[in-house]
Amino acid sequence: MKWLKSLRGTALFVSLCLAAPAAAQFEQTYPDEPPKEGQTLLEWSRPPILDYTIPPEQRDDVSSCGARHDLDLDETAVTCWPVLRAAQLFTLASFAQGEPTGDMAANQRQGVEYADQGLAFIGTPRWPLQEHLRSKLLEVKLSALVKLEDWDAALPVARDLVENVSGDLMKYDDFRRGFAHRRYGEVLLKLGRVKEARADFMTAWSLLNGPAGDKVGLPLSKYSRNLIIDAIRKGDLNYAESATERYLYFVREEPFGFRFGYRDHLEFRMYLLAKDGRKAALLETLKERIGLERDYSSLCSIFDPLFPGVLAPYRKDEDVLKLLRDADCQERVISKMDDVAKNGLREYKGPLLLPYHGAD
Repeated sequence: MKWLKSLRGTALFVSLCLAAPAAAQFEQTYPDEPPKEGQTLLEWSRPPILDYTIPPEQRDDVSSCGARHDLDLDETAVTCWPVLRAAQLFTLASFAQGEPTGDMAANQRQGVEYADQGLAFIGTPRWPLQEHLRSKLLEVKLSALVKLEDWDAALPVARDLVENVSGDLMKYDDFRRGFAHRRYGEVLLKLGRVKEARADFMTAWSLLNGPAGDKVGLPLSKYSRNLIIDAIRKGDLNYAESATERYLYFVREEPFGFRFGYRDHLEFRMYLLAKDGRKAALLETLKERIGLERDYSSLCSIFDPLFPGVLAPYRKDEDVLKLLRDADCQERVISKMDDVAKNGLREYKGPLLLPYHGAD
């Protein structure tokens, strides 16, 4: 059912980026039967927006193009040719980039081609919805280039996305800006441009002081995580510790529901403390980590790539073991620390996440 999973993802992405509720002309329905052999999801579902048009003699009338909210996109596209055509090219790019059949690399390149057509059509945005669609086209293009692992080509696209989302036509909120910065940082790290990624993170970090600061923790927690993991892998433990402490200082002050990344950063702290043999601070941090799980139901998961593996240097320490067992951490999960001591911290059945540091 790969086609169904891909359809759900692509259709959801397109529907979220286009307006809801949709104009009647663009209401999407799907066939009862799955795609036929060799049929693409685009051919199978054929979004109605692709077949809608505005007569050429009416395309110069842009009086309806000035809507300022992305939820008005479909209603605006009915009469505004600059918005309609850009939305059509975005839809084509999204389906091409998400197509699960055929040559995957060719699908991504097709997505890039449609995105480029849309970006060229928009040019310099004149109306807020053009700016909105320009960001969405950049997102699709960036996703395709990331899947192609073409990091050099992805870099200017990621930078352009940050600049576009920071524009003032659509009045984008800081939440979206945070995600744009995070994706830019991911590309910079892939290219080994660590100093630039760290500097960009500090630019993004300033969003925490803005009106939506309590929400920006979601993208910035992942950005911070990426930088800390990169620093540990490169042996820059001073940066890793200062970045961890900086994030924890912020997140401890937030309401519980907005404490994105709290657990991960406590686990990074334990990893660094265990490596240096700072047991007293390690035990206090472990107690803080346990305290986040009010019923301990999700404290010790076999699928967690970090916890309790970060405690591996203290895997035989009775104080550490008592805290874990008192928190109902199962022995099979505790035994992960032995595996970490041999193989390092790994994603569940995946690649190495962090090297093992410590001694018996």
